[in-house]
Amino acid sequence: SGAPRPMQVVGGRRGYFVRELDLGSGKYTTLFEVPFWRTKPRYTQLNGCGVGPRDSIAYCAMKLHRRGGSFVVRIDADRVEFVARLPRWSWKAAFGADGTFWVAFERTIVRVPDIHRLPGFASPRHAGIARVGAEAVQVGSIGADIVVVRADLDESGVQDYVVSALGGRVMVAHAVEPPRRWELAPNADSQPLPKGHFGAAWTFRNRVFLAKQPRQWHFRGARRLHRPRGGHRGGGVRGAVRRHPQERRHELYGGRAPAGVERGPVRHLGR
Repeated sequence: SGAPRPMQVVGGRRGYFVRELDLGSGKYTTLFEVPFWRTKPRYTQLNGCGVGPRDSIAYCAMKLHRRGGSFVVRIDADRVEFVARLPRWSWKAAFGADGTFWVAFERTIVRVPDIHRLPGFASPRHAGIARVGAEAVQVGSIGADIVVVRADLDESGVQDYVVSALGGRVMVAHAVEPPRRWELAPNADSQPLPKGHFGAAWTFRNRVFLAKQPRQWHFRGARRLHRPRGGHRGGGVRGAVRRHPQERRHELYGGRAPAGVERGPVRHLGR
């Protein structure tokens, strides 16, 4: 309960921890742990986590030990529910504003609409687990994590866009057919975006955040893309890319790289 706060899932020796950030103090509080042995077979990775806007339950991408497969799961302090089977492992996932859960792979993205309505199962072998991936959309190269934004950025109507950072550039693409793609051009107020790996991306208070050791970057004032020229690549964006002045390395990258950051509060699975 209470006001929404940023949340983070961080790996440790025994499993993964769900933590909540107090914006005033900058300190994290551990809400609960998901130990590796909670699933059979044990899981090895938990990533791409977010809080469902329809049910306030935490969802993540999970990879099981050896050839156990990869899934979208619901988690809380006591249980793991297997909701959908992924075609392969990916840590790039995010919720859209309408509650659709998006998972990106090398150059494609798939969606799980109305995920809050799907049944969850205790066993990853249950025949009732939904399968996703049959209607993948080609979106081109994607960064290490994604944000899905619902807006009208290119005067084609309100729709979902995939945003990520890759090679010192901010990439934006339609999340649905027909795909179109842009590289955002900096304006006069922008700071240079460093090259390399951006380990996390999220939205909070109507801003898009991209995290890279040792600093965090956010978009300010981005409203609309110019119309694309010559196919998938377009002009610029009316806005600025700026470094966030208060983010420090230990706040975002405690232990392993963060598995995901989203808004709370989180509700338990029990209905």
